[in-house]
Amino acid sequence: PTSPESSDMSSLELLAWALLILVLLRALVSLEQIYSLLRPDAPSPPPLSGVPRVLLRKAALTLKGAVYLVLSRDKVSSSALRRTIDPAELEPSRVTREVRLIFVRHGESVWNLVFNRGFGPSFLWRLLSTLLHELL
Repeated sequence: PTSPESSDMSSLELLAWALLILVLLRALVSLEQIYSLLRPDAPSPPPLSGVPRVLLRKAALTLKGAVYLVLSRDKVSSSALRRTIDPAELEPSRVTREVRLIFVRHGESVWNLVFNRGFGPSFLWRLLSTLLHELL
């Protein structure tokens, strides 16, 4: 007999995890069918057998980004910020050229769609469908 403090999963917990995975797989199949109806010209998503490869690729990209973040020299320290020239102190004769920057804002991102539409009854659906979309 196992005690409640035991770290082993009970058969009921294993059954619950298996049921959750089956429900998620069924939801994924339904999302693929809906997506193919909405966008018949779009390329089909990778098969479920390709999901581990996709997840591994995304994990490798995340790790590469984290390593770059830690090891890069693109950091700005507070002392470097104090050494910068105040634009108000510049003489107009020292300015050699002007550059016009135009920022173009793109449309609403997928994650903005999830979080900016409120946390009502449809929030969980938006979150799960976006997570599945990102995984594939």
